[in-house]
Formats: sequence, structure tokens, C-alpha cells
Amino acid sequence: MTAVLATLAPLAVEASLAAAIVLLLARPRSAPPFRSWLLRLGLLKFALPPLLAWPVLPQVWVGSRPATGPSPLAAMAAAVVLAGALVVLWRTARERRALGALLRDARPWPGAAAHSREAWLPLRLARLAADAGLARPPRVLISAGIAAPMVAGWPRPALVLPAAWVATAPDEGVDLVLRHELAHLRRGDLAWLELSSWLAAAWWWNPLYRLVVARACAAAEDACDDAALAGSRASAAAYGAVLVRVAESAAGRPTVFAAALGVHATERRLRRLLDATRRSATRLSTLQRLALAALAAALLPGLAPRPMAGSPTHVHVLHDSGAGIHHHHHHGH
Repeated sequence: MTAVLATLAPLAVEASLAAAIVLLLARPRSAPPFRSWLLRLGLLKFALPPLLAWPVLPQVWVGSRPATGPSPLAAMAAAVVLAGALVVLWRTARERRALGALLRDARPWPGAAAHSREAWLPLRLARLAADAGLARPPRVLISAGIAAPMVAGWPRPALVLPAAWVATAPDEGVDLVLRHELAHLRRGDLAWLELSSWLAAAWWWNPLYRLVVARACAAAEDACDDAALAGSRASAAAYGAVLVRVAESAAGRPTVFAAALGVHATERRLRRLLDATRRSATRLSTLQRLALAALAAALLPGLAPRPMAGSPTHVHVLHDSGAGIHHHHHHGH
């Protein structure tokens, strides 16, 4: 089991360093699309092995000792990491089963009489999906098991609407909520949420990983809030009132794992929406794209020792076998 720690240790150092950098750069007041992609780079660092390696440290001497077996402390730490991973995998699988059951129990669209209010929603959804830049609108499901609208079900997502909400929400509220959820689909938030959920099995113990995921989810909600307002004539105050009504309807109800409307972060989102100095944007600028590309090139590859410049590398390795000291000289070109 200590091989688990031996594998994770160098990756953990590099990924934690990258996470600290993106957390410093992703300031809460920065534009949500840029902040979101910064945090996604941090998430990718936890996901990707170092396929490339920047030579950064001179290597002039390497010392080694023969393997003496894992220490009890290392074995205990490896056991804790592995046990935690199994718990996270079990919880994630259980959430997937619960979500799958909810989607199977929901009734597909159209499922109501033509004279009901639901009859006109497909046309409105098609128009809003085109405005959001989606090639086609998502499948729509009506469920009595949720309290807030959400998109769920990667890789074949669905827009899941509460049965009671469809019948009672005001027209302006419907448009704003649908624009928000469609923005999640355009941004690919479900795929990133899926990735972060499974990665947690390996990195559950790392507080920087958890912080990157939490900040990335908050940035996604902020980006979708801005997208909802950008495509609507509604004011920030009116949109805030919609969020409050959704949060009130979901109070005390269990949440399902999905990229939902951020019910538990409503207070933070309201403060941001009503802040006259907030920076809102729905797309990355060219300068931001270039900055993200440069940062990705610097952070995503791994780090590797490099030889001293000028002459062949001379590495002097001492092996202490207990019966004597053996000298080995290695020359590299």
C-alpha cells in the first residue's frame, strides 16, 4: 500500500503548488469566465500525470540506500488514504444510482395536456437554447422529486424541472432560470463536475483540492448568473428575487448531485448580483485566452531534474549495504 503514497507524493506536491497559484490568481472579484478557467487549470493538474517535464533543477549528486521495507507510519498513512478513497468511491456511486433513479422516474416531455401551461415551454426552451449557443435544446424531464430546476445526467444531460414549479413560476422567472441552466450546458459544467467527483477518491485528503473544487463551483454559478442576466432585460434585483423564491421552495429538501441552481450559495450570489462594482462577462477576452494558455504551459507539465550545463553529468551514488560502502560512477552525455 505504500506504493500508493510513493505515487501520489510527487504529484501531490506539484498539484498543490499549482492549486495555490490558481487560487491566488482567481480573485473573487475577477470576471467569472476567467476565474472559472483558472480554477479548471488547477483541477486539470490534479487529473493529469506529468506527461511532459520541464527541466528545472540541476542534478549533480544522488544518494540512495537499499530498501529496508515500509515504515509502520507510512503503511498506516497509505491505509488511511486507501480507505478514504473507497469511501468516496462508494458515496459517488451511490449518488449516481440515486440520480439515475430520479431521471428514470421523471416523466419525459411532453407529458401534459395540450391546454396546460407546459404546452408552450418547448418553444420557449428552443429559443433560449439558440440564444445560449446550443446546437439543440436538451431533453426535458418533469419530476416531483426535486425542488429546484437543474441540469443533470452526464454525458447525456437533461433539464429537470420540478412539477410544481412549472405550473406556478412567473414567466420572467421561468426565462431567467432556464437561461441559467442552459448556460451550465454551454459551459460544460456537468463534465467538470463529474471529473471532480471521481478525482476526489484520490485527493479527498488534500484541502487545496477541495478548495479548488468549491471555488470552481462558485465561479460556474456566477458565470451562469451573468449569462442569464445578459440575455434578459430583467434587473439584477428581479433575478435576485427569483433566486430567493427558488431557495425558499428548496428549503429543507434533499439535494441531488447535479449542476443545480446553487441553492446553498444563494446569499453569496445575491450579494454579488447587487454589487454595483461587480465585473460581469460571458466570454473570455483574447488577452485572457493568451494568459490562460501561458499558465497552462507553465503549470500542467511536471518538473524534472536537469543536468548541469557545460559538461557530461557525473553522478556519484553511494550504496550503504551494511557490509561496506560501494561506489558507483555513472557518466551521462
